[in-house]
Amino acid sequence: MNWYRRLEERVGSDSNSSQVVHGRLGTGRMFMIWLAANLVVTTMLTGTLFVPGIDYMTAVVVIVAGTVAGTIVLVLVGNIGTRTGLATMAITRGAFGAKGSYLPVAANVVILMGWSWLQAMLAGISVNYVVEQTTGFSNPILFSVLCQALVVELAILGHEGIEKAEPWFALLILLVMAYVFVTAFTGHAPIQYMSIPADERLGFTPVLALDIVIATAISWTVLSGDLNRLAGSQRAGIVGSGLGYITSTVLAMLLGLTAFSFILLDGGTAEPFDPTALADRFGWPLAIVIFLSVMATNTMVVYGMVNSVLGARSRSRLRFLPVALILGAISIIGSTWLALLD
Repeated sequence: MNWYRRLEERVGSDSNSSQVVHGRLGTGRMFMIWLAANLVVTTMLTGTLFVPGIDYMTAVVVIVAGTVAGTIVLVLVGNIGTRTGLATMAITRGAFGAKGSYLPVAANVVILMGWSWLQAMLAGISVNYVVEQTTGFSNPILFSVLCQALVVELAILGHEGIEKAEPWFALLILLVMAYVFVTAFTGHAPIQYMSIPADERLGFTPVLALDIVIATAISWTVLSGDLNRLAGSQRAGIVGSGLGYITSTVLAMLLGLTAFSFILLDGGTAEPFDPTALADRFGWPLAIVIFLSVMATNTMVVYGMVNSVLGARSRSRLRFLPVALILGAISIIGSTWLALLD
């Protein structure tokens, strides 16, 4: 068990994650962490839901406006984490009481677990699709497990792992996203995207689209305290998380919107929220974006689940590492099960 003791020593600073954490990160690092957070496959695929239900430019306006509106709530909740040094679920004790907070904690763990399963499955089938097209080898379950296993390894390192890995994930994702955008806008002029007619028969409206975009931001508030308590000041937390979230969400949704519109302009057919359709058209670059985005976001998701469990009680005897290993194992099993069903 020497490996376990060495690992526990490395994550010892996270062993009391339910207690106060005094952050030290500046605005730039907070920006990069939140930039990587929502450059994720589910956010990107959300952008595929809008066209042709509404026209391209309306979708762009809705994405920007809804993201800014939702970010206000996100940074306010996150700022509580910065001021108190507490994780989000530990903060809920103030509103629900010591025992009453068990309910939001349980709900949060269940939701985050399902979120990690879905994203790992989407990453696995996306990577598998491109590998299969290139080599003929196909095993989506294997790729889903590998994706989530790497996520768990990063999450076990705690906030130090997040601080080191997330900025690099963000940089790599942005580089590949730039390639996809260039491919899309050189293949068809921007005016062609704007000319895609809205299909009113689908019953999709700008108000529904706005609701989806705002809900995306609200869903991140369950982790905003966990991440923003790493900030060295309230200004660093508010500015870094606000600008990082707005930038990542707008870029990710616009990528999904533009990639899906590109397929429509090419005369192709695709179902919204289907990563294989996008990977089929853009190949390895888009598969890399999906893979890296899952690494970045699921690392935070698993870290958030551990913090939620540890923060359920003010004086918990649970330690970070064993909780992370147990929840990590469940997340790997769940992503395997989802991939098998798919």
